[in-house]
Amino acid sequence: MTHVVFVDDAHTYGGAQIAFANGLRSLSIFSSYKITVLLANENQQLNDIIKNIPNINLITCPTSRPFNIIFFILSLYGWKKTLDLIDVESVDCWVINLPGIEFGLACSIILNHRNVMPIGWLHLGSSFSELMPEAKLLRRLGNLIRDQLSNKFIFGLYNKILVPTAAAKTVVSKRLSVNKKLPDVDVLGNVNINKTISFVDHSTTEGGCTLTNNIKISVVGRIQFWDKGQDKTAAIAIELWKCGFEPRFVFVGDGADEDDLVRLFESNGILGSIEVTGWTDDVSKYLYNTDIVLIPSRIESFCLVALEAMQFGCRIVASPLPCFDEVLPGACIVEMDSPECYAQKIKEILKYKLDDLKVMYTPFLKKFSPESFTKSFSRSIASVILAGN
Repeated sequence: MTHVVFVDDAHTYGGAQIAFANGLRSLSIFSSYKITVLLANENQQLNDIIKNIPNINLITCPTSRPFNIIFFILSLYGWKKTLDLIDVESVDCWVINLPGIEFGLACSIILNHRNVMPIGWLHLGSSFSELMPEAKLLRRLGNLIRDQLSNKFIFGLYNKILVPTAAAKTVVSKRLSVNKKLPDVDVLGNVNINKTISFVDHSTTEGGCTLTNNIKISVVGRIQFWDKGQDKTAAIAIELWKCGFEPRFVFVGDGADEDDLVRLFESNGILGSIEVTGWTDDVSKYLYNTDIVLIPSRIESFCLVALEAMQFGCRIVASPLPCFDEVLPGACIVEMDSPECYAQKIKEILKYKLDDLKVMYTPFLKKFSPESFTKSFSRSIASVILAGN
C-alpha cells in the first residue's frame, strides 16, 4: 500500500486548510493510500476537522511562523525530533500544504537533509512584491529579497509543485525561470465535496430575496481589502441604487478591514445597506439561491467560495481574474473591474433562472468532484513515487 504523508504546519485556519481538508476527505474515500497527516497542535480547528476523516493517522508537528527567525531555528530542531519518530524510508511520498511558499520550510529542509524531496501543494504562488505593490520603500526592498530567496532556493527544496489552476501555474512558472533546479509544476485543481446542487426555490424564504428590486448580495470570506477587494462594494452599491435597485450587502466573514468597511458604507450614506455576520464555518446558514454572491477579489489562485456558491445555486458575479475562467462560467465574470461593470453584470445575472444556472454550473462541479481530484492527485504523485522520492 502506498504511504503518503501530508504536512500542514500553519497555526491559522484559512482557505489553504479548507482545500487541504477537502482533498484529504476525497483521498480517504476514493484512494487506497495509507495516509498520515502531520498537523500543528495550535491549529485546533483543522485538527478537529481532520480527526473526523476516516482512515487517517494524525501526528502533531511543530508550528510554522515563517516571519520569525528565532522561532524558525527552534522549529528546525522540533522537526528533527518529529521525523525521528517516523520511519522516513517507509514513506512513498511527502506532500507539504503551503498557503505560501514560505510555509513548511523547516520540514522541507530537514527532509532534504535526509535525501527526501517533498511535493509542495501550493495554494498561492504570487510573490511578496505582487502581493504588496504599494508597500513602503524598506518593505519593498525586503519583499524583493524574500522573493529572490524563494525563487532561487526555496522552490528548489521540492520535487514537484502542485497548484490549483493553470493561471496559478503560469505565475509559479514565471517565478521559477530564475531557478536552475526547476521542480515540475502540475495543475491539481480543487475539490467540491458535495455531490448534489441545492436548487430548492428560496424566493419566499425569510433570509433570501425575491427577484425584485430588493436584492441580497453576499460577500463570503476574510474581510481584507488588498486581496479580497471588499473596498469596491460601496461603489458597486451606489451604482445599483442608481439603477433602481435596493441592494443589501451581507458580508459573511470577519477580518482586519471590517471596521473600515462599515465606515466606507457609512461615509457614502448607505450604512443601512450593510450587514456583517462574522466568521462561520457553515455558510449554508447565510446563502440562499436567490442571493447574488459577489467575488470582487484582486488576487486569487482558486476560489472555494465560487464552488460553494455554485453548489447552493446562487447567481455569481466575479472579478476578471484569470483563474475564474477555469472555475466559473463566463456569464459570471465582469469584463472590467469597475463599479459600473459589476452593476451591469448583476443586472444580467438576475435574468438567469435556476434551471439555466444548473446547466451552467454542473460541468464545473463535476470537474472539481472528489473522484476527479483523486485521479488528478494520483497522476501528479505517480512519477515521484516511481522515482522513489
